[in-house]
Amino acid sequence: MTEAHQLGEVLPPLTSTSNVVPISTSGSDALSKLDFERVPERLTDAMIAKLEPMANCPLPPPAPCPEGRFMEAMSAISACLPSQHRGEFSQKLRSESYWRMLGGYPLAAIEHLQRVALERFRWFPTIAECIPVLDEIGRKPPLTGKQQRVRAAINRERQARFDDAMAALAVGDVEQAWINALPERWKLIAEARMLLWLHDDGSFTLRREVADVAHSTAR
Repeated sequence: MTEAHQLGEVLPPLTSTSNVVPISTSGSDALSKLDFERVPERLTDAMIAKLEPMANCPLPPPAPCPEGRFMEAMSAISACLPSQHRGEFSQKLRSESYWRMLGGYPLAAIEHLQRVALERFRWFPTIAECIPVLDEIGRKPPLTGKQQRVRAAINRERQARFDDAMAALAVGDVEQAWINALPERWKLIAEARMLLWLHDDGSFTLRREVADVAHSTAR
């Protein structure tokens, strides 16, 4: 095994290849189709390679709320909260004005406004009062939460690999090729933790006394 081997090739497999999730790598489209419940707790290098484009792709903005649904939400609020303006003309003019000013918000934000308006307002809210409520949801792409879960899964796997590597060094039952393949930053951390020696030529080797203590403790 040569130093050119990547860490994922040197370390034992984290999951069997039969568990690899068939994932497309077409960015946001693949993200929308991803069944996250099928993604295992531990990821292989192949899985990470397929998930990373989804974790880093730009997301399409949410579609504006349909006008009909917007008007339904305004009517629902109006039916429960009294207006400080009377008359059919004022109500029609108000609905049109609200649509012009707030119609660009996505459906999720409008539904949020409809839910919380009754909790916060005694009167039908003004546009100025609606905007802070709508901004609680904002115009985030609908796939934002899913993308964050993908990023968290990748970061969790990298942290688990790091923890596994530190534990293996503490035990000391590793080959030099395995040490050579570790990321440079990991080796520096291991050296600071007194698990590795850093030599003048920049190479790292196992601190044998640490390994000896680990083995004697195991006995």
